[in-house]
Amino acid sequence: MLVGAASMLPGGLGAAEWSLSTLLQSLGKLQEPLLANQATLLTRLVTLWFGFPLGVWAVWWATKKRGLHDSG
Repeated sequence: MLVGAASMLPGGLGAAEWSLSTLLQSLGKLQEPLLANQATLLTRLVTLWFGFPLGVWAVWWATKKRGLHDSG
């Protein structure tokens, strides 16, 4: 996550992953591109895509609780 913040790029799909993978390789932490890509995708899945369905569910639950859903 710190490397992602250091990249100073917006979190657009593709650009952030490319910069994370490149930074991991250039810093010498992960020399093999496959490992850098896997680490990047794992980080993005855990930090970004875990919260997305949780947020969708929270919005759905909040609107249902307030009665904003159509009843049929």
